[in-house]
Amino acid sequence: MGNSKLKLSIEILTIVIAAGALVYSVIEHQQTVKLQKAQTERAIQLELEKEKPYLQIVFRKIDSEKEKGLVLTNVGPGPARITSFRYFLDEFAFQNDSSLTSWLNDKSKLTFSKDTLLIEEINFLDNGYVVAPGRNNELYFLKQIAPKFYNTQAQKDMDNLIIEIEYKSLNPFDKATYFLRYCEKFKTNNIRDKELPNIYE
Repeated sequence: MGNSKLKLSIEILTIVIAAGALVYSVIEHQQTVKLQKAQTERAIQLELEKEKPYLQIVFRKIDSEKEKGLVLTNVGPGPARITSFRYFLDEFAFQNDSSLTSWLNDKSKLTFSKDTLLIEEINFLDNGYVVAPGRNNELYFLKQIAPKFYNTQAQKDMDNLIIEIEYKSLNPFDKATYFLRYCEKFKTNNIRDKELPNIYE
């Protein structure tokens, strides 16, 4: 009788130990899978960062500079494909969602100023346009070469422009759509979050 109880106790203990080992093994496997997944996601993210575009706009308007105008540059490591481009004449137009996509009207006159510029180059950002990385690939929206530009009406009108650009990476694994809103008068000239308000200096 005593031997039977001992045998039963040993069998129960064996089952408990085996069950415990199985549970431990399952938990350890789940943790390993979770760790491997995190490492894979991190590796993918690092690869995406190596090809992530990062657009910014600056306004060159000082008379001592030979070339003046609004300049778009991709300072990220990867190319940017434009998916949307528009601009507003000022904050009033922005609040009323009254945007434009061309710098010229149907009479080939500037849309944003009645001032006359000596324009050397005009660039439009059509959907699908690719902005290569590197400062040597900077793109002037309106490159003008007038010796006197600062404090002109055109310069003041360009100060008021609000430009919005949406773009994507050429990496097929990067599904993000990146955003840029620019205005020379913003406290932070280049805004990256579409939901942020326009804060002026």
